[in-house]
Parts: sequence; structure tokens; C-alpha cells
Amino acid sequence: MFIMERHGDKYRIFNTSEKVYDKSKFNGQVSDYNWKDHHAPPIHLLFELVKEMFLFLKGIQLESV
Repeated sequence: MFIMERHGDKYRIFNTSEKVYDKSKFNGQVSDYNWKDHHAPPIHLLFELVKEMFLFLKGIQLESV
């Protein structure tokens, strides 16, 4: 798969759609933050998403130092 060839295990997929995907295709590297199409997400869900993104990126930076 292209993403794995380019990024190894240093990737995370943040699914913000209503569609559910097979996480096994991405070695479980998927986080679901589903909200209805054309609607704003609940604010607490948005904060959880951004926090997880931040922690993931912070971890990647620490590994590459």
C-alpha cells in the first residue's frame, strides 16, 4: 500500500466521515471521529481529534531527533 511504502509505520489516519473503513488494511492506524456530513462536529469531539493529532505528531518528532 502506498502510504506504508512511503511512511512505514509513521502515519495515522483520522477518519472524520460517517463511513466505516476496514482498519486492518492500515494495521489499526485509524482513529474514527465520525460526524454527520455537512454538519459541524460537537466541540468536545473536535478537541479530542486535535489532541490526538498533536500527540501523534509530537511522538513522531521525538523519534526523529
